Amino acid sequence: KGITDFPLDFNDEKRVTAIIGMNGSGKSTIIHALACTFKPKGKQTSKDYSRLSDFFTPNKHTDWEDARFTLEFSFDERNPNKNPQVTR
Repeated sequence: KGITDFPLDFNDEKRVTAIIGMNGSGKSTIIHALACTFKPKGKQTSKDYSRLSDFFTPNKHTDWEDARFTLEFSFDERNPNKNPQVTR
């Protein structure tokens, strides 16, 4: 929750992305932020996976009060099926 100006790039050529760090360094925070941006394609079911709690069971370590993040991404307009690149 103390992460600032952290660039993260998911390159199409890489098959594995690892998020490694010491305890309390923000690994889960990054994954929580990414989960917040997930939107399923197609018909939504009874569990539409649009809430953070759909991915992570709330507990005493997941207090997001006053937490904020910005996600910027770009994509190739010539190839809309290609995955977008997260730029910030």
